[in-house]
Amino acid sequence: MQLLANLKEYDVAKTKGDQAGRAKKKLAQLEKDCGCTGQELFAFIKTKNLATAGLFSWVSSTIKCYDIYKDVEPKRKKAEEMKRQKAAAEKDLAETEAKLKEVTEKLAELNAKKAVKQAELDELERKSKEMTRKLNAASKLITGLGSE
Repeated sequence: MQLLANLKEYDVAKTKGDQAGRAKKKLAQLEKDCGCTGQELFAFIKTKNLATAGLFSWVSSTIKCYDIYKDVEPKRKKAEEMKRQKAAAEKDLAETEAKLKEVTEKLAELNAKKAVKQAELDELERKSKEMTRKLNAASKLITGLGSE
């Protein structure tokens, strides 16, 4: 009963490459000796011994799972790494957007101050022109009256 429990709970991730290689060689040798493969081989083994057929089925399935695991595991690890990179990039993006918002607000504030100062400058220039015009008029008047 312990063997059956161990087989049910077997973790394919713990299978080593050399173990899988040896199992594949044994299955290939069995296929060669019997002259059949796949379901035909299973049916042939089943005619000999039902327990052995069950064990053969488990080994075949485990090897297939190992091959899939060997292919999928690096992709899974890469996906996890990409998720970590994405999270870091999103964090950087959020920080950059916060800084951008802060700079944009500061720019809006500075533009508002610039508009106020520009309005003051325009008003002062207008007054300066008016004063210059009055000064020129007064100078002409004084020059004109000075001769009398």
